[in-house]
Amino acid sequence: MEMTLKKFTLRDCIAEAKARYRKHYGKLDWRFTDEGLPWAIQDYHGSIGSVMDFTPNDWLACKENGWGLDEICQLCGDEQFYTYVEHLTDFLSFMPDDMTKDDAIAAVHDFYTWRDEILPVVLKIYAR
Repeated sequence: MEMTLKKFTLRDCIAEAKARYRKHYGKLDWRFTDEGLPWAIQDYHGSIGSVMDFTPNDWLACKENGWGLDEICQLCGDEQFYTYVEHLTDFLSFMPDDMTKDDAIAAVHDFYTWRDEILPVVLKIYAR
């Protein structure tokens, strides 16, 4: 018997959280908006590691649920990816002063990957 694994998405996490809140409270109200939705986003982020790992569909789910790009970065503790962080020195200001050489190299790579590859895609999603 062959087993296939379903891709874990933010949209799925949000749907599961909505179902839990509907079952528990009988409706989606401020509790879902203030607690359930942020928790689902944080839980998903924690399971994949970084907002850099969000797919375009994940970003679309954030937008559809009323969360802006910078709000997601703040909620997930990834402030170095704020839209106003345009320079490497600003990006590195969010990093610890005692980074190892390998961590510093990875941080520089992340900055350029975010700014040059990921952020333009995300901005297009939010511009629609």
